[in-house]
Amino acid sequence: MAAEDGQADLIVRNAKVSTLRADGNEAEAFAVRGEQFAAVGDATEVMCFAGESTRVLDAGGRRVIPGLNDSHIHTIRGGLQFNLELRWDGVPSLQRGLEMISEQAKRTPEGQWVRVMGGWSPYQFTERRIPTVAELNDAAPGVPVLVLFGYSEVLVNGPGPPPWVCIRMASWPAKTTSRSTAGSSSAGTRRCTRRSLVFPAFCRSNIGSARPSSSFGS
Repeated sequence: MAAEDGQADLIVRNAKVSTLRADGNEAEAFAVRGEQFAAVGDATEVMCFAGESTRVLDAGGRRVIPGLNDSHIHTIRGGLQFNLELRWDGVPSLQRGLEMISEQAKRTPEGQWVRVMGGWSPYQFTERRIPTVAELNDAAPGVPVLVLFGYSEVLVNGPGPPPWVCIRMASWPAKTTSRSTAGSSSAGTRRCTRRSLVFPAFCRSNIGSARPSSSFGS
C-alpha cells in the first residue's frame, strides 16, 4: 500500500514482528490505520506512513505477535471427543433437541455415549427448560445419554451408570451428598466415590426417574 493513501494512526518499529508467513520471514515494523494494517515490513517502508498525528512506538527489539482471540476452549477434550459430541448450538426447541438425540443414538457405536455438552442453554428453546430424565429415556432407550447444562447440572438416562454415581473431575475430592432416593419415602445418604466419567463434581438423582420440569423465564 502506498503512503500517499493516507497517514497511519500507529506505527510500531524496532520490533521482531511474527507475520506467520509460510516462508518464516519476520518484519521489523508495521503501520496501522483505523482497525487495519496499512503496512508490514522494514522500517524504511513503514515510516513512509508517518504523519503529524501518527503515534510511533519503539518496541525496543521486543517480539510482537498477532492478537490471539481465545473465547474459552477445551482443546484436549474437543480434539479427542468432538466427533462424539452432539451439538445443540442454535437448536430452536427442546423437541428438536430430543429428536437429534434419537438420531444420534442410531449411529452411536456400542459402548459409546450420546453426549450433549456445552454451547446450549434452555433459554434458546421455545419450551424454556432443560430435558427430563424420562425424556432422555424415551429418546434413546437403549443407548446411554449424557446432557450437561452449564457445568451446574448433568442428566443421564437409564442405560447410563448405576444410581448415585458421582460424575466428577478426577482431581476433585469425593463429596458426601445427602439426598432422598427418587421414588423412596425415606431419605438416604450415599457417598459418591466411583469415577465413571471425567466431568465436574455433580451427583444426580436415581436413574430412570423423571425429574420435575424446570421453567426458565417466561
